[in-house]
Amino acid sequence: MATRLLVTSAGTGPSNNLIRSLRAGEPALTILGGHDDPFVLQGSAADRRYLLPSASTPAGWARALARIASREAVDLVIPVTDADTAALSRHRTASGGASSSRARRSSTSAPTRTASRRA
Repeated sequence: MATRLLVTSAGTGPSNNLIRSLRAGEPALTILGGHDDPFVLQGSAADRRYLLPSASTPAGWARALARIASREAVDLVIPVTDADTAALSRHRTASGGASSSRARRSSTSAPTRTASRRA
């Protein structure tokens, strides 16, 4: 099964640049995007787009991300902005950590790739 990612602030320049870079490195990724502004979200390069509650209510926003991540079997949530990172961090602390064993497994055992060159 292809790796599934959820990118926040979907449709913004930074998130679209991130999505293009991720796809260049691994074309088989399934990338989901979420944003609280439907007009911004429309410009997202994600495979699927989700309208989120307002980011001005971080707890509701983070719960919506958690529901999407659970429903879509997301392997990794990538917060794009500092505000997204802070909201997810507060939610993670309040909920006692990762919301599922799949999320914990993904965050602790992600494979690394190394390249070596021979002279």
